[in-house]
Amino acid sequence: MTLPKTAVKSKRKLQEITISRGKVRQTHTNTQTGAWISTRGYSVPPSSRNWLWLDPVLFPGEEKICFDYIANAIKKGAKNFILNAIWQVSLFKNPKQLNLWAGPFCNITNSNTVNLLKQQGFSGAIVSPELDQDTFCSLPQKSELPLGVVIYGNWPLGISRIISNDLKTNQAFTSPMGETGWITKHNNYYFVFPNWYLDLTSKKELLKKAGFSLFVNIHETIPSGVKIKNRPGLWNWNLTLL
Repeated sequence: MTLPKTAVKSKRKLQEITISRGKVRQTHTNTQTGAWISTRGYSVPPSSRNWLWLDPVLFPGEEKICFDYIANAIKKGAKNFILNAIWQVSLFKNPKQLNLWAGPFCNITNSNTVNLLKQQGFSGAIVSPELDQDTFCSLPQKSELPLGVVIYGNWPLGISRIISNDLKTNQAFTSPMGETGWITKHNNYYFVFPNWYLDLTSKKELLKKAGFSLFVNIHETIPSGVKIKNRPGLWNWNLTLL
């Protein structure tokens, strides 16, 4: 694909984040760390260096807990947050004073949404990782915010509040088409994962040239009975989405 000459506006600082649900470990590399703030009952230690990730779904009983955690984290110097539902910006009193990014679970697919997010006080947006190549590479030239992408990791097939009684969490299951996956529960909802990774690392240089500046790795704990397949993991990259 030939990138349009207007694809790269101005050089933005390139950043890479690794997010996990386990203990946040500070590194001395260029890769920054991130953690789901709901881990261990909203007890993840906040810092000015970590990226704090909000859950895609917050039930009414959790909103106050999350709001109080955020307020305390900001007092302790936290400034980098990933919001995985756009309404979550209302949990912040002064969003424009922080580094708030819309996360990949916001399912951002077009520049109109990105530009509206800027008006709401967002600092950047991580687009849906399920886009095709043309959409990926055309977004930065039309967007008024810095853009990020999930470049590697465990990306769920879906999120649900309930699962079948025939399924168990943290155990492999096989679909009628012979595909393997597993389900894990976090707080009040379930993530359904396939047994292969999303992997756009081979497209990283192209995404940089297109104008993406934030690259995200998402790691989940894989159950012992699940064997990860060796697949390209390109999702919809080579498709044409209408």
